[in-house]
Amino acid sequence: KVKKQTTKAKSPRRKQVKRALPIFILASVILMVSLFLISPWSKQKTITVSGFKNALERNIISDSGIKSSDYIFNLILNHKNYEKAVETSNVWIKKANLTYQFPNRFTLKVNEYSIVAYTQTDQGYQPILENGKRVDTVNASELPEKFVTINLTDENQIQQLIKSFSSLKEDLLHQIQTVSLANSASTPDLLLVTMQDGNLV
Repeated sequence: KVKKQTTKAKSPRRKQVKRALPIFILASVILMVSLFLISPWSKQKTITVSGFKNALERNIISDSGIKSSDYIFNLILNHKNYEKAVETSNVWIKKANLTYQFPNRFTLKVNEYSIVAYTQTDQGYQPILENGKRVDTVNASELPEKFVTINLTDENQIQQLIKSFSSLKEDLLHQIQTVSLANSASTPDLLLVTMQDGNLV
């Protein structure tokens, strides 16, 4: 009888412990998160960039708006804002994706716009990207073996031409050497295309 009474007496206490256990666990988690947030570790992070070829890594990180004072949780929860900032600010970047690896590693994976053609300026050759935007000039030694040179001055014509290039097959685009105005009196926007093999179109 004594054993049975003892067992019955402990049963309600066990039930109370079981009910309080989730609250205790939740409180412990909140406490640990709070302690982490006020510690220096909450802002210590390592950021690397992958997928870039022409853009500079330091510029990509700077354009993302990520600061040393930003919390790790902020980067995890608001990663799309940082991705959009890179895509908007950096002329080379077509797509950016910020991924997280425990405990504090972040990787900014980027996809760049490709160079479609070049235009010659007094400072050198200026690459024109597939989105129609231009980037800093390069020296002749940095040019590829075969490339398209656009000898046009009208910016609208250049933009339209770049859009037209997107519908061409890559093999056909690589066969083009230069694009210039044909200087036609009857058709001012007539273009003269010189192919790599010397033929004129």
